[in-house]
Amino acid sequence: TRNLEKKQAISNSFYEGKMTEIEAKKFLTGNKLGFIILTSLDDYDVKNIKLYRFLKPIYTKESITIWKVSENEPNKKNYIAEN
Repeated sequence: TRNLEKKQAISNSFYEGKMTEIEAKKFLTGNKLGFIILTSLDDYDVKNIKLYRFLKPIYTKESITIWKVSENEPNKKNYIAEN
C-alpha cells in the first residue's frame, strides 16, 4: 500500500476522535466508506466514534458496533469534535 504510514495516521486520528466532524465526514466519503465497524478486538474506545454525530448506530452488541454514515451534511458550526 502506498503511503501506508500516512494512511494509518489519518485512520488513527478518526478512530481516536481527533478529527472534527467535517474532517471525519470528508475522510469517510472521500474513501467511499458507508459503514464503520468497531469490535472488542480493535484498540479504540467506542466513545471516540460517538463524537461523530453523523454516524448512526445500526447494530450494537457487547463486542461489536456498526454505524452507518448519514447522508446529511454536517453543520459546520455545530459539528466540531472535542479533543
